[in-house]
Amino acid sequence: MKLYIPLLLLFLALFANEGNAQDTLDPSEYCGPGTLWSDSLQQCLPNPFVSANYDVNSDGCVNVTDLLGLLSAFGECSADGKTIYWFQNTNDWPYGTGSWLDETTEFYIQDCSIDSGYYMTNDLDFAFEFTVQNQGGLVWCLDSLLYGVITIDSLTNVTSISQSQIPIGTIAYEMGNQMAYLAIPQSFDENAFLLEQYFFETNYGQYLMLQDRRSLLIQDELYWLYGSSNTGGVLNVRCGL
Repeated sequence: MKLYIPLLLLFLALFANEGNAQDTLDPSEYCGPGTLWSDSLQQCLPNPFVSANYDVNSDGCVNVTDLLGLLSAFGECSADGKTIYWFQNTNDWPYGTGSWLDETTEFYIQDCSIDSGYYMTNDLDFAFEFTVQNQGGLVWCLDSLLYGVITIDSLTNVTSISQSQIPIGTIAYEMGNQMAYLAIPQSFDENAFLLEQYFFETNYGQYLMLQDRRSLLIQDELYWLYGSSNTGGVLNVRCGL
């Protein structure tokens, strides 16, 4: 009987030690992904080494899932502002028969699939697109000669009609006595005043008010196409605007 008592005591001691070992397990083992155990607060906290800028799906980890999320959104950034355009109706393609603001004006559009090599249309949107696509010259399909195309200049990332957005001398035209055109997104607040106030001035300091306008669609964006004469070759936004 005495032989079994030491064995019993030994077994009880081993069992007690195993219970103590379970009571002292590392609590960090219970922390989830992207968290660390804080001994001072006795709780799991977000891992400070995981930046929120890189944790795209906010699961506390930076891994391949976040990389895939980044790649899916890559290239979606858009410009801060919009584009404005300006040009003159020079004696070049598409040879408008009148003012671009007149709905009856027709434009010559090249089409090498027909005998004449061209057709005429009063579709302003298409005429503008045709002109933009052929900047630098148009090869005539019947004799392979290079013909001039109306030059359309532009300024990107514009958010308003102001001197800060459109520096002096930016909107320049080749000939000061030709009808000048300026295309401005219809979303701009200044459109409410451009036909009523002297928003621009010439190089000579003469205040100038835009005379008329017509709706124009450019790359799925609605614009107002304004016209004015006697610009002196330059349209500057007036000082203070």
